[in-house]
Amino acid sequence: MTTDLRSLADKINQIRGLQNIFLYAPGSTGTVFFHSLVNDHPEILSIPVIFSTNTAYKLMKKVKFEPQASCNILQEKTELKLITNRLDTPRSGDFSNYKFDKYKFFSTLASELPRYPEHNQKTIFEIIYLAFSEATFQNLRKKKYIFEHTHNMPLGEVTQKLELFDQPKFMIMTRDPRANLFSFFSFMYSTNGYLSFLDVTKKLKAIYETYEQFFEHLNYFYWIKLENLHTKPEETMRDFSRAFGISYHDNLLESTFGGKKYISSTKHNKNVYGFSERVIEKKFLKLPEKDIHFVEKLFAPVHQFFEYPYLNDNKLSNSQMEKHNFLEANFNFREEIKRLRRINKKGAFLENTKKALSLRKEMKNKRRELIQKALLKNELIQNSINSH
Repeated sequence: MTTDLRSLADKINQIRGLQNIFLYAPGSTGTVFFHSLVNDHPEILSIPVIFSTNTAYKLMKKVKFEPQASCNILQEKTELKLITNRLDTPRSGDFSNYKFDKYKFFSTLASELPRYPEHNQKTIFEIIYLAFSEATFQNLRKKKYIFEHTHNMPLGEVTQKLELFDQPKFMIMTRDPRANLFSFFSFMYSTNGYLSFLDVTKKLKAIYETYEQFFEHLNYFYWIKLENLHTKPEETMRDFSRAFGISYHDNLLESTFGGKKYISSTKHNKNVYGFSERVIEKKFLKLPEKDIHFVEKLFAPVHQFFEYPYLNDNKLSNSQMEKHNFLEANFNFREEIKRLRRINKKGAFLENTKKALSLRKEMKNKRRELIQKALLKNELIQNSINSH
């Protein structure tokens, strides 16, 4: 099979003419579900997985954009492999019958890379979406938007996109921080083995603090709350359509990837399809009351900034916060070692056990320092809010 370079040159110009929308969020905020609502919209071109072309650029740069090496590293190191290998995944969707020509994708990618004298995030973005449109037999004349879904986008990447792209648009999704932390911790623990609450808290809190910086660029951002998406679906999706100038279609209320229903099979929301208030149930209420107080106080500025109400009158003092062993009692360390022994083979057990022991030791040493810093920052932010 040969690639028609003249035809591809026309199509790359069509790709450049599309409006770009970037969805940014931490994990466990419902972004995969939202992506499933917009993915099959006739005006939108979108790779139906969590995928960052900026990450792809960094990976391809490591192999100096050599065509074959670039194809290999994208296949091995990004979530494109879920599509190219036609996998049925528990969190990202079922791609076992997804209409995707793997050969066409990689042959287009390989033929386009040498045509550029040099590469940046924008050229890689264009080439990847061109290759994807070819592999999925898209009619680019009907498309108006490219929708990219990524997690934990650093502020620097947003700045780069503002510089490289013509008026890109960004949207963020938020979720009640208590529910977000509960879900995010469950996911991170289940996928990473022994992972301390300290690690997850630091990661999630840093992400939300970055959100606050993003709001300095309000002209470029659209904000959706997961709670509104599931309680007021049509109103929320119509508002999204108006905000971006997208034609409203009934399929914006259908959760699909490639015409196949996206059915959640996550730990807390198994077999949920479509909009459901079950997704936003306050499962974090299963936690001890002191743990809820702890999270609310630690994330106090986030609750205020994103307009999430408190459930409790917080009575924890700073000294109690510093001494609080959040979720520690929920994990039986001996059982964790047994679990690692069961699921790891060929020497991996020893490595993971050492990591588990190391993390456990570090938790006590670092917890107090983390909480002291967080409390100090909360006080500074609170003083700033009060002064205004």
